[in-house]
Amino acid sequence: MNDTRLPKLDSPAHQALNAALANAVARDLFVPCAGPWDGDSPWLSDDPDERRWAARLCADCPVLGDCRRAGELERWGVWGAVDRSPKSTTSKEIS
Repeated sequence: MNDTRLPKLDSPAHQALNAALANAVARDLFVPCAGPWDGDSPWLSDDPDERRWAARLCADCPVLGDCRRAGELERWGVWGAVDRSPKSTTSKEIS
């Protein structure tokens, strides 16, 4: 069974995000979602408070724009400081 909440990582936007993430990590830039995380990622949490907290961490991320573009295709989780989850009242940028 396919989980429709999982990202479709083969899109051009996700490929660009993966390249940008690899570049940022190789340059020792801080990428909040890169972890390490003990357990589940707060960016994909079922808890809206955890997702709000995760979105705030995105503010200074060096790949924010690439992540936001990749997230346009998603229906769950925080992508580029935008919560795409249907459980939130709206998909909006959290600052």
